[in-house]
Amino acid sequence: MIKLNLMDTQRDEIAEAIDDPATSERAKIKLLAIRLHCLDMPHGQIAAALNISNDTVTIYLKAFRKGGVAELIENRNFRPTSSVEAFLDDITRSLADMDDVKLKTPRFEIRSDAE
Repeated sequence: MIKLNLMDTQRDEIAEAIDDPATSERAKIKLLAIRLHCLDMPHGQIAAALNISNDTVTIYLKAFRKGGVAELIENRNFRPTSSVEAFLDDITRSLADMDDVKLKTPRFEIRSDAE
């Protein structure tokens, strides 16, 4: 079982991060898990109170031990960028230059091939 002994400055940092409106709800749950752990609440009760698993509590504690509050509030969601975005203005311009007949023609050709 992991046991964290926090200094007062770390407790204050956790409290500030929880109160910060910019902190995501998921990060607040992680921080609450650390706070409850420091109040000597068993992992099972922390998991039940926060609706997470015992293993998740352990993961949060290890993450905090590794990197502190910054490790817990870091947003690691993968958001790939589109390769089309660089050409979006050119595409929009070329579509705006075409008249409606040219834009509808390929659709009719595709339908006639599919039938």
